[in-house]
Amino acid sequence: MMKQCQIVKAAFIILMHSVFCVGASFQGLGLIEGRDYQHPWAMDAYGTTIVGESSSTKVLEHSTGSDTIIYANTGFVWQNNTYTEVATVHNEFISFLADITPDGTVKVGALQLQVGNTPYLEDKAYKDVKGTVTFLENLNGGTRSAAVGVSADGHRIVGGAISGNGSYREAVMWDDGVISSLGILPSYNSSFASGISADGQVVAGFSNNSDWATPSEAFRWENGQMVGLGYLNGGTSSFAQGISSDGSVLFGTASDGSENNRFEGVRWVNGILMSLGRLDGDYIQPLGASGGGSIIVGGTSFDLFDHYVDRQAFIWDEVNGARSLQDVLISEYNLDLTGWTLQYASHINDAGNIMIGLGENPDGQKEAWIAHIPEPLTVSLLGVGSVIISLRKKYH
Repeated sequence: MMKQCQIVKAAFIILMHSVFCVGASFQGLGLIEGRDYQHPWAMDAYGTTIVGESSSTKVLEHSTGSDTIIYANTGFVWQNNTYTEVATVHNEFISFLADITPDGTVKVGALQLQVGNTPYLEDKAYKDVKGTVTFLENLNGGTRSAAVGVSADGHRIVGGAISGNGSYREAVMWDDGVISSLGILPSYNSSFASGISADGQVVAGFSNNSDWATPSEAFRWENGQMVGLGYLNGGTSSFAQGISSDGSVLFGTASDGSENNRFEGVRWVNGILMSLGRLDGDYIQPLGASGGGSIIVGGTSFDLFDHYVDRQAFIWDEVNGARSLQDVLISEYNLDLTGWTLQYASHINDAGNIMIGLGENPDGQKEAWIAHIPEPLTVSLLGVGSVIISLRKKYH
């Protein structure tokens, strides 16, 4: 009996240490000189390497002699508290990094190339393996492509490409560098793959009738079959913008037919579409999910084409629904976010305890951030269970 009491006591001490002694933390990632701000889109399993794109206004001089002002984005890697922008080769002046493998060895994105002195842009999907950049194969002789998702082992990459046989974008997969179309849903002429599961077997995306336009329908692709996921309350459009790493949950937005087709944050579990609700009356846009999809993060009133829309970062789970992430970090984890406004969370790791996003810092500047919180209690309990079993084996 004494030995059993000692085991329980040891387990209790370990549990309390796991829950209370692993501190939460929040950090701004800093700024890149000459850039307006940085969008962090993805990170490795431990938040030690973050990839994304930095934005600024850049003037380009065309052969006509006229000046054109564009938004010039440059892909970046954040590591060891330092930003490194993607090196420029050939004439490319806009790029982004969209995803990274859990071990941080493979990064994917796209480069937009200036062709000669003309304003025409050529998009080229690429992958970076331990610092070596390789352009990915185009579809049927086409010239435009973008890579936005990668499997955990780096062998499968997904995104979109315009085929040399047509003028519309198609969802594609590069399997060890070999490209293939994933297809297009019936009644549509375009598609895009927005995410892939860790094992590379399930793909999320959407089909529509022109680039990024509505109406559209979300899809789930598996074993060579693309399945449409339908609409919300008789709405006309849905977008699957990501997938949990285990492939069980897709997330995105859908127009709600009962709300004048206003877009709401949604998720699909086993093909069933469910609204994520609202935060303080605002519509939400999911951007990331934990490994099993039980936690979803994103931003309210989010608009990728208007970087200054008022919004706030949210965190969602089945028990609490959508909550202000900033409020949760302050009230539940005692973090000091004085002067900060967290505008969106773009990615959360599989364990659900590391998040990245964009906010406004105390100086009023747009700045990327990272937050660490203790792992969920269930993870700690699993660890305690293992300790108890090992102790029992030792003393019996």
